[in-house]
Amino acid sequence: MKLDFTERVPAAPDRVFAALTDPAVILDCVDGLESMTPAGGNAYDLRARPGLKGRMTVLEAKPAESLALAVEGRSLAGSLKAELRVRLRPEGAGTRVEGSGDITLGGFLAALGPNMIASGGRRAVADFFSKLSARLTPSGP
Repeated sequence: MKLDFTERVPAAPDRVFAALTDPAVILDCVDGLESMTPAGGNAYDLRARPGLKGRMTVLEAKPAESLALAVEGRSLAGSLKAELRVRLRPEGAGTRVEGSGDITLGGFLAALGPNMIASGGRRAVADFFSKLSARLTPSGP
């Protein structure tokens, strides 16, 4: 399944990139993610509710420009394998985030159907960037 998205974040590309590569920020912005532990190199072991265990690997990182990630996980409900590429583009006082990914599901997760999975993926991305934007929004006077 293909997942494409475009989001706008009210911060400069260097701040957005720093946030996207900060485990503490990711933990705060991804619902259900319980832990993100360094696993050597550019990899992190992940634990999420309900019972998902997996690994995220940073495949490529160009500060303030782009990021490529691979995620693999398993739970009783099935398996997930995803590769995601993100580009950051300055847009006014903020950043336009353009993402594209391929997601493969197995087990019960695959049985939910591509439309349901795509809809859930879009909601999860929108929720993540809403939380990220709130974290990076400059405070008032």
